[in-house]
Amino acid sequence: MSQVSKNEIKKEEKVIALIGGTVIDGTGADPVANTTVLIKGEKIVKVGQTGEIAIPENAMKLDVSGKCVLPGFIDVHIHTTFPYSTEQGLSDTNSLATLRGLHLMNLYLRSGVTSVRDVGAPVETMQALVQAASEGYTNSIRLFSCGKLITVTGGAWR
Repeated sequence: MSQVSKNEIKKEEKVIALIGGTVIDGTGADPVANTTVLIKGEKIVKVGQTGEIAIPENAMKLDVSGKCVLPGFIDVHIHTTFPYSTEQGLSDTNSLATLRGLHLMNLYLRSGVTSVRDVGAPVETMQALVQAASEGYTNSIRLFSCGKLITVTGGAWR
């Protein structure tokens, strides 16, 4: 039996249609009522007036009438792995920091944040979170990591 690499396995992308909502696109344009947003996999592929967008048969159809549809919020200054206390920071492992980071990312996601930039975390932890997402092990927000925190001797809160 031959092995199949993960690159050879293609997941069927789920198609979702958000029907009847008011789209606020974040550009400053006026909100557009009665729209359909067609999502394939993780990408928005079409946005238009309801009735003018062809919805595939296999699409999951969600009626969002009376609701606003936003592209998601982005937080560009977070620290996903910061410990909750000094004691925790002294005894933490990178493994625990990684799990705490994923937990915080999921809290952000439930709050409507879809992307974050971590501006100071252990490199190994950030690499693990980014790689886990790209390989499908996690399903959370997009993470952009700046790498290890650079600060004055003794820390930024002296």
